[in-house]
Amino acid sequence: MEKAHALAGESIRPRPDMPPGEFIAFGDPEQVRAKIRDYIANGASKFVMRPCGPFAGWREQIEILAREVIEPLQTPADSPNAQPNDA
Repeated sequence: MEKAHALAGESIRPRPDMPPGEFIAFGDPEQVRAKIRDYIANGASKFVMRPCGPFAGWREQIEILAREVIEPLQTPADSPNAQPNDA
């Protein structure tokens, strides 16, 4: 997690009311999925996921997000839990 914070650097806007770990999902794909599952369990349904840190690593981050974070968490459109905007 420290490596992720170091790489993110100034990409993260600090909040005076809480530490970054409370509102940002950092870490390896499993840690990010776990954090997102926590958000979902607490009622969140829409997320903004973006790379951070040096631009040179963005493509790889986006590919990892798509393959290892977003895809495993995606709700199938034919699921009983799917929302109208999910399809």
